[in-house]
Amino acid sequence: MAINLGCCEHAAVAVPAPGIPGPPGLSGGEVFVHEQTTASAEWLISHPLGRNPYSVQLEQGIDVVIPDVSFPSVGTVLLTFPYPQTGTVTLL
Repeated sequence: MAINLGCCEHAAVAVPAPGIPGPPGLSGGEVFVHEQTTASAEWLISHPLGRNPYSVQLEQGIDVVIPDVSFPSVGTVLLTFPYPQTGTVTLL
């Protein structure tokens, strides 16, 4: 395919052909909410998502403390804080 740039100039334009489709992504809307009502420095959370969450969103009071996050197994998240905390975590 060529585009006319003026009287005598032409430029080649590559038109990519579609490739094969990729693998299916995660289904949307899968969310698990855990409320930690007893203060603890370690929150071991079991969830039914069937995979490790791709986002861990923590809601606390005024203090903002970022925990260490690990995934001991599929279906389990461990949040480790420097001192005991309460709050709510949303796993996506």
